[in-house]
Amino acid sequence: MPAVSGTTVSGIRPDLTESYNNPFSGIFHKIRKSSFGIVMLLSTGPAMAGSYTSYNGGSGIDTPIAVSGITKWATTIADYSPAPGLGPNFRNPASGGAFSLGDLYSTTTPPTAGTEPNAFHAGSGAANFHPYGGDVNDTTDTYGFIGIDAPGSVTFYYETGIYNGAGADLAVRENGFASGPAPGFFAELAFVEVSSNGTDFARFPSISLNTTRVSTAGTFQMYDMTNVYNLAGKHASNLATPFDLEELATHSLVLGGTVNLANIKYVRLVDVVGNPESSGTAGALDSLGNRILDNWTTYDSGGFDISIVGGLPQAVGVLHAVPEPSTALLLCSAILPLMLRARRDRKA
Repeated sequence: MPAVSGTTVSGIRPDLTESYNNPFSGIFHKIRKSSFGIVMLLSTGPAMAGSYTSYNGGSGIDTPIAVSGITKWATTIADYSPAPGLGPNFRNPASGGAFSLGDLYSTTTPPTAGTEPNAFHAGSGAANFHPYGGDVNDTTDTYGFIGIDAPGSVTFYYETGIYNGAGADLAVRENGFASGPAPGFFAELAFVEVSSNGTDFARFPSISLNTTRVSTAGTFQMYDMTNVYNLAGKHASNLATPFDLEELATHSLVLGGTVNLANIKYVRLVDVVGNPESSGTAGALDSLGNRILDNWTTYDSGGFDISIVGGLPQAVGVLHAVPEPSTALLLCSAILPLMLRARRDRKA
């Protein structure tokens, strides 16, 4: 049963795995209609300024949507499954402010005394750039990491559905911010997935071409978002990153009829477990197989954040909403007499 708007329903956590079937054909379609070339898209080497929009927007293949212009939001939470280690102040969607998808840090096997993180963010100094020096893939060490295979996620439900229209169909916002020299941006990224039935999800193909950070401030790493595409959280908090359902037209779940792009009911955000380039530890990968550079490891509120506005979550903006049945009926009742009149006129 769908959740009530603004509430959380527990008990379901779909498998975070999903399948691909030529994930870039939809992106190629968009690029053919844009002024950007395909060379940058396929490049896996070092990247300077990229082909995509920066954190503060601009014109391009992923021009962001102003949050102030979004009138519909998916506010019903069907599932909220933060990663272990998330601080108690950031794991309650009803608490106000914001809630997070969290850190992959075990609360049952904490770090050795004296090496645990401070009240905010872990690690300091070039010698310990990667906090603790622990291995996130080793569940038996003393540092409390549980691996990269259990990222936090949140699933939003939109009752009438989202349909594949012209251009972007939904937009996702986060609370990242610029810091240090341009184009440095502190981002906490997330994959975006959609579903019609709440069980089978198709993930948007993503691109991350960053190979180094722009700057560092303490334990915050700033990256160039012009090298990032189709990852939520790449734009500043007053902007929302657009997602076009057309890019999923050749996904196996869409071709098989399981995911209906004319009736998307669920949008799932899965935290990107990214690593600083100096950590030597594999993190999340984009659809090209590139390692996604993202802030890791943080403490307490780490991971993709969802803002609470007016008591409701404001993360997934709906740009193409399927009309409610009453609205569709009113449209039909208004159009039908015109069609009948036109038919009589033709006979006359």
